[in-house]
Amino acid sequence: FPSSDDGEGASGGGSKATLDALRNIIGNYVGSASADTAGASLVEMGVSSTDTIRVLAAVQKQLAAQLPVDLVYEGLTIEEMADYIDSAGPSGAPATPTAGAIAKRSQSRQLYDDDFIRLVRQGKTALAPVADLPELEPQTTSGETVFVTGATGFLGRYIVEDLLSKHTAARVVILVRARSAEHAEERMREAAIAANLAHLLAAVGTDRLELVVGDLGMPMFGASPEQYVRLAGEVTRVIHAGARVSWVVPYSQLRQANVVGTVEIARFCMTVRHKPLLYVSTLSASASLREELAPAQYFSAARGYAASKHMGELVTVAAGREGLPVAIVRPGMIVADPRTGWCRLCAAVCGWRPCCGRVSCAAAGHV
Repeated sequence: FPSSDDGEGASGGGSKATLDALRNIIGNYVGSASADTAGASLVEMGVSSTDTIRVLAAVQKQLAAQLPVDLVYEGLTIEEMADYIDSAGPSGAPATPTAGAIAKRSQSRQLYDDDFIRLVRQGKTALAPVADLPELEPQTTSGETVFVTGATGFLGRYIVEDLLSKHTAARVVILVRARSAEHAEERMREAAIAANLAHLLAAVGTDRLELVVGDLGMPMFGASPEQYVRLAGEVTRVIHAGARVSWVVPYSQLRQANVVGTVEIARFCMTVRHKPLLYVSTLSASASLREELAPAQYFSAARGYAASKHMGELVTVAAGREGLPVAIVRPGMIVADPRTGWCRLCAAVCGWRPCCGRVSCAAAGHV
């Protein structure tokens, strides 16, 4: 037990000195971190993902301690952070797992295992077509209508550009997270202009491209029953490229968009009529996993993004067992357009800067 000289806080959440040091570090990013915030996490305090990484770097520099990023994103409170730091052994020895750390680390693991049982082992119920829809006559079409998610992302916008330029008879429907129809058009124009995608830009605001305001993680994407039935009848195939991408956020925070969203897509594909589903996964999900084996033994839920995309693959395969035509593609590292060199800033910084440093050069003008 610590002596009174150690300044142990009344809450047992680490020493007072460690708590004060953490508050000072975090205060640089949220203005202040008073005693009443000791029971809050960085997420609850409104610290952005970028600033979270800066906080962890400052903790390592000033306190000579390493806080696991997955635990911090799981919701480790300031008190629990201080407790974890104080549990570290001498000379940077690994910290002894604390009760708070163990509880937080188990959240994603439990969610992942529960999803495996409910969505994969018992997937028939979870993936059933949407019921209790209005008695409307769905307007099925003879032409090609492709439903695309993730079209404002890097890969998604190129998928839509390809559909519009190479499949001239196809109509494209895009699910867009937006405040309004006007905002959805604005987002798509910005996506097209940034990558210089002429066919996509020309199609915005025309009958060839329908923008549906909605959210992957919401039941029926947040659409009205009437709109949902209409789309379920008109759409002939689906390309699901939408996802929340983060290499530091845990499974528990990615699950709604990447797992629940895929369930909603599968259910949509089986409503009114079967629509072939192409699921865009990631190479990081390829762990040579056997779906029938317990995932706890073969996959680390701490790898949040890979775990969420892997679960999306399993959901897609489960839908295939129910008779839905499905396919899965796993893109590797996507950095830039090979024709123009255009890329998103994050990809450029992460992928090119180390390379430029090694060969003593820098990208200038056109790539």
